[in-house]
Amino acid sequence: MLNQNKSLLLMLLVFMEGCASHPPQIQSKTQPISAEPKNAPAVLTQEKILDSSIEITYILGDNHYRFKAESKLGNIQGRNFIDERLIKENTIDPNRYGEFLQKAQGLLSETNTSPRNREPVSYAPCRTPFSIHLRLGKNLQNSHGCRSSDKGTQLSHLIREAEFLLYSKK
Repeated sequence: MLNQNKSLLLMLLVFMEGCASHPPQIQSKTQPISAEPKNAPAVLTQEKILDSSIEITYILGDNHYRFKAESKLGNIQGRNFIDERLIKENTIDPNRYGEFLQKAQGLLSETNTSPRNREPVSYAPCRTPFSIHLRLGKNLQNSHGCRSSDKGTQLSHLIREAEFLLYSKK
């Protein structure tokens, strides 16, 4: 009985010593706030806007949608397709097109460079995939994902602006 009490006391001491150790140091994850965000897209020059194109493809329901805008020699032509059928073709206002490219570039730079915005790997099939291809001069940027994610929500706003560009008058 005395041996049992000694071993119980010994286990209690070992347990108490483990509890009395200092907690691990937690490093703060806060970073100083800068006036300019790290992933801010560069300001687009008129030269880059004049030699650019953007293509957004996505699936919604059973239909495949595609918006394509391309600038050639200062003439910006936009096209909207559903299931490879041309739905609308129109010239786009250069000023609004530049603003639209700036927003698209911001979305692409944010989703491609920020690790906290990257989606976790999912093995479930995506029923609403999308892809964005942006060319500014010789610089190509691509992104793809699923519209059911946060990135997809931002994409929906970009698509709405693209359709507004295409269907609005100069």
